[in-house]
Amino acid sequence: SGKISNLYATSTLIRAIYLSGSNFTDFEMSDYSDTLTPGAATRRTLHIEASNMLGKTKLVRTVSDAGILMTSSDANVIYNDLEFTDITVGQITFSCSVATTSWELDAQISGARIANTSSLACISVTFSSSPTALIQKRPLVVSGCALTTGASAAISSSAQNAMIDVRGNYLQKPWSDSTGGYLIPPTGNYGSVQSYRGSTTISKAGVISRSAAPTTGTWAVNDRVYNSVPTAGQPKSWVCTVAGAPGTWVSEGNL
Repeated sequence: SGKISNLYATSTLIRAIYLSGSNFTDFEMSDYSDTLTPGAATRRTLHIEASNMLGKTKLVRTVSDAGILMTSSDANVIYNDLEFTDITVGQITFSCSVATTSWELDAQISGARIANTSSLACISVTFSSSPTALIQKRPLVVSGCALTTGASAAISSSAQNAMIDVRGNYLQKPWSDSTGGYLIPPTGNYGSVQSYRGSTTISKAGVISRSAAPTTGTWAVNDRVYNSVPTAGQPKSWVCTVAGAPGTWVSEGNL
């Protein structure tokens, strides 16, 4: 446990602060800034490598062009009660470098300004291979943020069925959801045209539309997709009657 506050760091190294060990809890960094510039994926303002648990970690009013990396190489990983508020950084990554038997993520990112000119997404959830069990007490929440990047996606996850709640953000690029991981329909976002579970699009109000019934992504019973090209004699929408990837879809009647 510990606290870093009111610190200005000058460094030409790839990391300004590097913490390594196990069971990190009650760590807080506030009113911090540094001179690191974005570059390789390893260039980090804060790099925490906890072997099995990272808990009650809070970053407030942190300013840097470099990124933040929370990573673990343990088979049982817990990232619990993480909070990122009013920060300006190049990237945030939650990562596990081994195949996991249990992985827990509980984090909130709000009011963040994340700008990355490289090929990296602003926020990433990455695994060396998919976990056999993904546990989330609540979704990874991304709200009120401005995300700009040179990558193809502002938010990227390699974890199928990760719960990520994306709402009220400016997103210069779409989120990468080809794995069907975003189980919560994103709402109130603006910027680029947003996709949802493959080739489906979603409006600012959270209305999901597509030109045909979904053929990709993981869906639940009662999920509804509206026809993006409504035409007389064609279905007005489709509803999922059997959960799955993509599940079973039935027309709700023609216009």
